[in-house]
Amino acid sequence: MRSSGKGESKSLSTGETKGGGRGRTLDSRGKFLGGTKLEIKNYLLVAGKGGIGKTSLSLLLALRWLEKGKRVGILDANLSSPDIPLYLGIPPLGVETLKEDIEPLEVQGLKVLSLGLFLERRWTPVSWRGPIRHRVLQHFVNKVQWGDLDLLLIDMPPGIGEEHLTLGELLKGKAQVLFVSDSSRGAVFEVKRLNAFFRQFGIKPIGVVLNKESWHRPRGLKLKLLGAIPFEPELLLASKEEGGLLYFEGGKTFRTSLKRLANRSFRMLDQEPGYPLTLKARILLKGG
Repeated sequence: MRSSGKGESKSLSTGETKGGGRGRTLDSRGKFLGGTKLEIKNYLLVAGKGGIGKTSLSLLLALRWLEKGKRVGILDANLSSPDIPLYLGIPPLGVETLKEDIEPLEVQGLKVLSLGLFLERRWTPVSWRGPIRHRVLQHFVNKVQWGDLDLLLIDMPPGIGEEHLTLGELLKGKAQVLFVSDSSRGAVFEVKRLNAFFRQFGIKPIGVVLNKESWHRPRGLKLKLLGAIPFEPELLLASKEEGGLLYFEGGKTFRTSLKRLANRSFRMLDQEPGYPLTLKARILLKGG
């Protein structure tokens, strides 16, 4: 950490913070978990164009799966704008809590990890280059004690950058991806770009959801359409309040659409990914 003076905003620099000790205990909104790292059954990336509503939808899906008795964690992979704590109403804990033995925070049963937990202020800029981003995400995925999870949901940043490369390598052949889009050409092209990118790592899509849209297939989008979430004005109001999404339900149409999406997407995770056979595998199957 560095500071230019009293009362001024601090910036999270490229240095690494090391040390022992356990994470601090929070109030009734959440607590740090103990235990050892166990099994994560499914990894699901949520990706799409910026401003499409990925983060809100990721959190709402995670909360619906919790209601159905699933063990769910959410990882905020957006290291530049780590806003999941803001949506959940969790205050930043400060850089001194960024230790080697990080544990996820539990909020109403949801295990949460975000760089935003370790900032001095919500608006503290993160000025990290690629190698540091790689090491941080590698630590978040492989070293954090997530415990036993049915699903680790990973909220991706927009575009294709270091975070995408790192997670593609770390979760090669193990993760799947849910794309969030709308009917705009820019959003559809972004889904196509991301799909082509992730397939290089054996990360296949479970499908696409249209956010703030009616049920219709945008031109040029050939992925499986898992659902369409209608525009909900009250969701915008809830997202303006810290922790507002934790208790948001929405109107009947919104609730029904979200429930169907949660059910369909989780069923897709339970299916075999069906990665394409390599040339060697095809030869062996033919008896060659």
